[in-house]
Amino acid sequence: MVFAFECFADEDVWHILTFECGLPPKKLHSESKGRVVADTLKEGNAHLGLVDEEPCTAPPESLRRATRVERTDDVEVRKIKDRHILILRPRLEECFLAGMRRVGLESQLASEAGELHRFLGTQNIRRHEQFREELTLLLRVSRRRRIRVFISVLEDLVRKVMTEQARDNNRL
Repeated sequence: MVFAFECFADEDVWHILTFECGLPPKKLHSESKGRVVADTLKEGNAHLGLVDEEPCTAPPESLRRATRVERTDDVEVRKIKDRHILILRPRLEECFLAGMRRVGLESQLASEAGELHRFLGTQNIRRHEQFREELTLLLRVSRRRRIRVFISVLEDLVRKVMTEQARDNNRL
């Protein structure tokens, strides 16, 4: 299973899903929202894609045509055939900071989404290691306290999609 994403911060999410949650997706750094959608819904290069909703921008046409199959406070899932797009609402940074607040943690990286977006907008390895540490902490605390936050929701959704695809492949 191939997991497409837009940016370095999304790659950090992929890293947590793979190495903390034990999910086996291979990664595809698609570089932009439009490219993630194309790689996933149009060209079939990926089975799953992760994008930000970004309410101030128009979504790609194929994303608008995709069927909504699930929606939580933080994540919406859209699908065409057996390809799924996971949409973080409104953006990864807001989801992360809201999740930290929900479980009673405070990020050491930034206190507001715009500041976090700028912090993560570079390829600086140390910054992304710090973000992964906080994502891991968020996941572990949310599990321990049984509080759903975006990263635990993503884990559940990716597992669900993988199960559906495995079931569909067994039917063939």
